[in-house]
Amino acid sequence: DDIGAGRPEALGPELVEVSASDLKMTKAVVLRKQSYFFRIPLYAAFMAFLLGMCIFTIVFPSRHINALVDVGPTSNQGSRRMGLVRSCVHLTRELVLQDNLSRMTPGETAGTLRYLLQELKDSDNAIRLGGNKGIRVGADHRDPLHNIIMYEEGCPWRDPQTIGLDVDAARRRASWRRDKDLGVGDALLEECEHPVVPQAAETGLYALLLQFYDAVESVLNDYAPPEDQWVTVVGRPESGAVDSAHDHVETDPARIRKLEEDINVAFILAEFHGDLFEGFNTLVHVFEHEMSEIIDTVHSENRTLFGLYITLVGVLFYAALFRKTMHGIYSELTNARAFVTMMPLHILTRPEIEVVREHFGAQGAGALSVKEPGGSPEEASPAGGAV
Repeated sequence: DDIGAGRPEALGPELVEVSASDLKMTKAVVLRKQSYFFRIPLYAAFMAFLLGMCIFTIVFPSRHINALVDVGPTSNQGSRRMGLVRSCVHLTRELVLQDNLSRMTPGETAGTLRYLLQELKDSDNAIRLGGNKGIRVGADHRDPLHNIIMYEEGCPWRDPQTIGLDVDAARRRASWRRDKDLGVGDALLEECEHPVVPQAAETGLYALLLQFYDAVESVLNDYAPPEDQWVTVVGRPESGAVDSAHDHVETDPARIRKLEEDINVAFILAEFHGDLFEGFNTLVHVFEHEMSEIIDTVHSENRTLFGLYITLVGVLFYAALFRKTMHGIYSELTNARAFVTMMPLHILTRPEIEVVREHFGAQGAGALSVKEPGGSPEEASPAGGAV
């Protein structure tokens, strides 16, 4: 017979029922005594912190995007501004000589020169002030180095290292020597003396640019045909430029002398390799330097924040919280198994054993298994065995 066979069968499972108030009080005590790493609010707060840190790692470096977006078009327009200066110089020479070398009529040369001059003004205004050509914020409002070169007196573009800009000085000096070899003046003059207008470069690059505008306007007034004959030719000439009248180049000695005698023409020609072109070239390096600094800053911040995020996940979350929680769970599981093995199951009736089995499930049933000496694990008898 079973040991618990003499007890009333109707009182079996009902003997272990717990009232709702006792159960509520028990849960409250358990929660109050619960270790901190088992608390759901701690995990919720930490996961929210990790999510916020992840978002911050992406969003914080993105504050440089606006500046980076502006630097690209600015650098592009800076290079274009250099090309427009040389195009104006070339067409000025053609307008004065009118020797058919450009295969354009005087009206086409004048119209195209006017168009390129306006493009030069628009490009320069976009670079400095923004609001055009894809540039939202101009360099005047974001780049102190640009303002030093553009507006302060002197000629820092001749020696950019004096303002902290690392540019290949040998390459720049070579361009000045080309200017000298072309016969437009000694560009390696002391201080800021200009080869044609001695004080032109002393008042800053922007003042020099305004003088260039005025000189081109003067050449248009002095050498261009009436304005109703002007035709703008962009790209390959398609009007009457390419015809039999332009099969050979005709030079006029009197017009050749104008290249040196007319101070406006000489001033413009000097800028093909002169201060204006070199100043704009230096500014292109300034914009490239600005872009490199922004990219380096973004990369540095991204690496730092990502490393901090990985440290938080690996050290604080995994090592300090997750592993400690898993260790606590394993300890609680061991205690639960020890508690079950200490229960006097041999005095319970068969229905009471079923209640215990249903409560602990497969894990509980496995905890009640024993290994007979010399045999395989066998499930213990629900009533603890017959006696």
